Amino acid sequence: MTSARAFAAADGTVPRSATTWPVVSTLISLPFLLGYVPATLGARAARAEQDRLTHALAFAQLQVQLGMMSLEVNRDNYGMAAQLATPFFDGVSAAIAGAADPNVSLALQAVLARRDELTSDMAQANPEVKTKLADVYADLFRLTQTP
Repeated sequence: MTSARAFAAADGTVPRSATTWPVVSTLISLPFLLGYVPATLGARAARAEQDRLTHALAFAQLQVQLGMMSLEVNRDNYGMAAQLATPFFDGVSAAIAGAADPNVSLALQAVLARRDELTSDMAQANPEVKTKLADVYADLFRLTQTP
């Protein structure tokens, strides 16, 4: 920062503008920073909450899709359940990509690993798929209950 002495007049006095400029700039910037910093922190907190709620909504949608698959299988409507499987497993893939927690990602990968098994059982109208879907639903429910 330039000292006030650099602006000294020939008689040794410092012009008033040279000493007031740092004070004025501080007085102008201080209220700005006092408003900007809390607003920025609030925006970050809001963004984090939005991300958390977006992930919670995605998991809720997966639970609904899986529940509908299970309902159709329990009605012995294996064809409709197989049609519902594609968007469900696509949603699981998207949730894996967006998972911040590695444990959540691993659990979702385990669900995705059962894709071929479950779709094959639905295509063959295997009644055991009812229990398998219930197990996947329980796993997904436990995953959403962890903090």
